[in-house]
Amino acid sequence: MKFILSLALLLTLAACEVQETKDENKNNVVNETDYTVCHSSGNYPSNPIGSWQIFQTQNGFHFRKIYRITNDSFFLTHQCDFGNGAKASASVGVQSSVVYNGISLLSSAKNAQSVTRDGYELKCQAELSPGVIKYRLEGRCLVLSDEAGSEELALVPVE
Repeated sequence: MKFILSLALLLTLAACEVQETKDENKNNVVNETDYTVCHSSGNYPSNPIGSWQIFQTQNGFHFRKIYRITNDSFFLTHQCDFGNGAKASASVGVQSSVVYNGISLLSSAKNAQSVTRDGYELKCQAELSPGVIKYRLEGRCLVLSDEAGSEELALVPVE
C-alpha cells in the first residue's frame, strides 16, 4: 500500500539528525526542523500518543505538518505559508489503532484548501490512506516509516 501523508512529499530523513541542507535547486524540499530536542533533557515518551511536527520549505514556501495521535485516531494538519500573506491550512483525521511498533490507519481522508497569490491558485492539502505506519521513538522524537521501512519521516514533539 502507498504511504501517503500529504502533498505526496515524504522525506527520507536520518532519524533525529539536524538537517542543515541548503539546496541550490529551489524545487527540492528542504527540512528545517530543529532535531536538537530529540536528545535534550525532559520526558522521553514510551509510545507515539501525542502531537508531533515537522517544518519544511520549498520554492520559498513554508510548511508545517502536525501529526496528532490518540489511542483510536490519527490526525494530520498541514499549514501552508505561500508568502505575501497567502496562507492556508488543511486537516484530516481517521480512525486508527496503535499496535506494537505500528499505527494502523483504518480509512482514508483528504482535504484541500486553496488560496490565490499573484493570480495563481495554490493548494494546501492533507491526505491519509489506509495502511500500517511503522514507528519508533528516538529520544523525545518520533520516526514514522512506511511498511517496508524504506521511507522515513522524523518528527519533533509539539511543545
